[in-house]
Amino acid sequence: MRKIIASLQVSVDGFIEGPNKEVDWMMIDDDEEWREINEMLD
Repeated sequence: MRKIIASLQVSVDGFIEGPNKEVDWMMIDDDEEWREINEMLD
């Protein structure tokens, strides 16, 4: 059996969008942080 690792960016109230359907609150600006996330997914 294989392991599944899930990573979700969800607010405390369970939403992924803001009131105007914006998702800018969960953007990652740091390239190094993106590299670390992608390494975990490999």
